[in-house]
Amino acid sequence: MGTSVPLKWAQNALQADVEVDDPDHLLYLAESATLLTVDKANQEIKFFHQLLQEYFAACELGRRVEMGVPAAQYWPEGWWQATGWEETAVLLAGMQTGISAWLQDTHPVLACRALTEGIHEAEQVARVQTALIAAFASPAPPKIRAEAGRVINRIGDPRPGVGVKDGLPDIAWGEPVPPGSYTIGGDEKARNSLDEKTIHLKYTFKLAKYPVTNAQFAAFMTQGYDQRQWWTDAGWEWKGERTAPDEYGDADFRLSNHPRIYVRWYEAWAFTQWLTVQYRQRGWLQDDWIIRLPTQEEWEIAARYLDHRIYPWGDEFDSNKANTLEGDGISQTTSVGLYPMGIQHELNLYDLSGNIWEWCLTISATGNNSLAEDSAHVLRGGSWSNGDYDARCTSRFAGNPDRKSDLIGFRVVCLPGG
Repeated sequence: MGTSVPLKWAQNALQADVEVDDPDHLLYLAESATLLTVDKANQEIKFFHQLLQEYFAACELGRRVEMGVPAAQYWPEGWWQATGWEETAVLLAGMQTGISAWLQDTHPVLACRALTEGIHEAEQVARVQTALIAAFASPAPPKIRAEAGRVINRIGDPRPGVGVKDGLPDIAWGEPVPPGSYTIGGDEKARNSLDEKTIHLKYTFKLAKYPVTNAQFAAFMTQGYDQRQWWTDAGWEWKGERTAPDEYGDADFRLSNHPRIYVRWYEAWAFTQWLTVQYRQRGWLQDDWIIRLPTQEEWEIAARYLDHRIYPWGDEFDSNKANTLEGDGISQTTSVGLYPMGIQHELNLYDLSGNIWEWCLTISATGNNSLAEDSAHVLRGGSWSNGDYDARCTSRFAGNPDRKSDLIGFRVVCLPGG
């Protein structure tokens, strides 16, 4: 019946349920108290304040929950299909316990809201986290999945490789790329593809499973940003009196599990040098291994492993597999790992296409992997604001080392290097 009911229905209900002799007088009193609005012209009645309606709807919903009515009855087409019961459920969560548990398997986003906006139930946190992570791989449209990726930050994203562990960035590594011969380049449909050539790789390397997140970069900001030993000479000169990186204005870009943006090449490099030492000190990295930015060759070998593919998942573009311009109108970064359908399966790597461009060690103009050349560096992977053309594994962009953008972040690699 929506937000209003027929006046006759209300009169009959009052006589039947409340047993009043004069329902019109009772309705008059309720209207005088600004509880109800009686529309005699249309013979309808509704609550004066929407919140009153929500309150009584929440009371009735609570009664049905206690009767064992499942949440799926209110969201029969899936949690991503709004039904109008969303705010009622959140209101109910402030009135009685157990609502987050009732919601978690049917509507994980709402379960998280119930947990953080209603009565907090600590034992529910892990269950709701698990339900939200499962939602990343649901049939929901990407824009709706993105909301799951945002809301999980309210209770913490527990996925390995996304946050921090014992105060340091918790980097999860993909599977190792072994020594061997790998073909890269040669894609006429890509932006600035390399000419086709074979790389004879003589060492093993592992790319990080995800780009570096805001939570992980924040650890460097507080522990290493001001220390000279991590920076190149040009980077330290550029840093000058800066005590922290620039921050992007939109808070949704700064959520803990989103990739760090607005990061310059100088800062990304300093992060890797700091992290190498911290990991060695903790015993998390062999003494003869290093962490650094990947070269453009390493990045492309990993993205196209093993079969010279066009995208990390195969040869056909699919907007359900990457956060790109063709997507569901997200128009910003998303949580890392939000597109499990776009994983590079052989190496277990996420977000190699879309979300953010990723800084590489390589100098764009010369192809050298040199710290001595203070020139533009290669960027790989495309971003949320670029199309499938830039999301191809072979596409390359470039940026000066002091460039910042809401499209640019980075991923790290670990490999033997003394």
